[in-house]
Amino acid sequence: MMRPLALMAAGTALFATAAAHAQELNVASGQVEILGDAPAACVLGQPSVSNAVNASFSQSGLASGTVNIAEFVNLQTAETQASSIELVFPIVCNASHSVTLHSENGGMLRLGAAPAAAEGGGQGFGEFVTYQLRMDWAGQQRDQSSDLGDALISAAEPRKGDLSLQVSTPAGAGPLVAGQYNDEIVIEFQLAM
Repeated sequence: MMRPLALMAAGTALFATAAAHAQELNVASGQVEILGDAPAACVLGQPSVSNAVNASFSQSGLASGTVNIAEFVNLQTAETQASSIELVFPIVCNASHSVTLHSENGGMLRLGAAPAAAEGGGQGFGEFVTYQLRMDWAGQQRDQSSDLGDALISAAEPRKGDLSLQVSTPAGAGPLVAGQYNDEIVIEFQLAM
């Protein structure tokens, strides 16, 4: 009876040696890296009107359009009538940035009038009207007259939300020379470097 036990022990030793050789197979490994880049950007979405009095907005591009004042002057006095409009722009900026609000003329200038018209036209008629601008973004607000230069808001971190822009023309600024009055407001986002 000793013999089967010895045979069994030899078989077990043979199996253990074969298992050890099976674990010593050549193993190859590799590594795959996944890389991505999120470039810094600010994206302005399509604006919408949240409030308007004597004014309307017509879109002319993804983030641009025209504000039309329905009754710019009183037909009896030729003086300006009050108007206001508030536009809301959805914004996503994934880095720190600043936003600047700039009026090209510093106010509404009559087409064909010289920039000096801001100082007043002849016979007591004006050719230039300043208006009030208010910009809300990143928990900050800038409120100033269009002729006071650029309005600036700086955001030290990424932001996502709505930028609010309100434009208000005053009543009684006139009388004005007949014609079309306009200005261009530029909203510019600049990424911090």
